[in-house]
Amino acid sequence: VSNLNNEIEEDIEIPIEIIEIPDSITILDELPTNINVTLREKGTSLVRYIFGNNAPLKVSFSNYAQGEKYTERLIIKHNDIELLLKKYFGNGIQIASIQPDAIKVSYTSSFKEKRKLKINADISSHFQYIINGEISANIDSVDVYKISDIDTIIYVVNTQPIKRTELKDTTIITVHIKPIKGYKIVPDNVTITIPVEPLIAKEQSILIKTANVPDSVDLILFPQVAEITYLLPMSKYNISNEIEIIADYNSTKSSNSLKIPLNISNIPIDYRNIDLLTDSVEYIIEQK
Repeated sequence: VSNLNNEIEEDIEIPIEIIEIPDSITILDELPTNINVTLREKGTSLVRYIFGNNAPLKVSFSNYAQGEKYTERLIIKHNDIELLLKKYFGNGIQIASIQPDAIKVSYTSSFKEKRKLKINADISSHFQYIINGEISANIDSVDVYKISDIDTIIYVVNTQPIKRTELKDTTIITVHIKPIKGYKIVPDNVTITIPVEPLIAKEQSILIKTANVPDSVDLILFPQVAEITYLLPMSKYNISNEIEIIADYNSTKSSNSLKIPLNISNIPIDYRNIDLLTDSVEYIIEQK
């Protein structure tokens, strides 16, 4: 301020605090935290507001709450805000403008109900990646308030549809809750986490197991191990798996081949492109 004795206009931010809200009341909209006021006065009168740590403008809830059940509103009109600010600043200061020029906030005295949140998602990853884990929200339920006399019964609350394709990394999305007529849902948006990680190749030697071998014979395989390759989530590379390679004795009964076919069993759900490098091995049957 170049000359504090001259009349100036200055924008001042004043904190506002709604006080004495009854415990039975739930505020459904976001309460304002500040009012921006343009003041016109000599700089000497404004300097303490320009550079000071301004105290909040306290507004009693009961003075401006109105409406009946399902239409409850806290309404502070422009003229009301102006009167409150004149008391706050004193009559000597001129108020040129106010933002917001009115405050309208919905509230309810209705009973709160918890409802389970369902994520409505159509998600896929890039072919070299995998969604490895549950698609989850930061909360598992929401608060539901009845704001009209509608008779709809709510069992579950859904997110708005989410569609993502070709994902290559863990993705975090803020998504809105799907509105339900006659109800206010709090919160009205949630954070969704989609866990994505790369698939990497692994080659493994696995001891071949035999199946359905009669007690009277031994089924001897050459070799006794088989090589397998597959893609798996990177986080599981060093974790031992339970993949099995099986040689079924019964397959020797219907074949004159000197080799027994091999089959893969017990494949983890998140493994991909499994390839048995040897699909059969030689064998002999010995009587016990």
